Amino acid sequence: MAARTLEELQKQYGGRSSKGKMMGGPGPGPRRGPGGPGMRAKGKPKNTKATIKRLLSYLSKYKLRLVLVLVCMLFNTLSSLTGAYILRPVINALVGQSEL
Repeated sequence: MAARTLEELQKQYGGRSSKGKMMGGPGPGPRRGPGGPGMRAKGKPKNTKATIKRLLSYLSKYKLRLVLVLVCMLFNTLSSLTGAYILRPVINALVGQSEL
């Protein structure tokens, strides 16, 4: 990486030197940037249908992966239920024998 002069850095980032001038950092004053004023949740979006459409458009390139995940979830649920139904008569038979 090439070494840059202080003037180049100041020009790029708009900062001031630390010789008595205020620099950004902790302390009183307005906060700007991520999580600053104006970045708080404000409730419902103005156009819910357009917002949902935009969010789904972000997921469109992962459509195949999402379908695969849903199929795997369905398979897992069905196999869990099948195991329970297979064990049901065995458990009922064991409980029925112990009551006699």
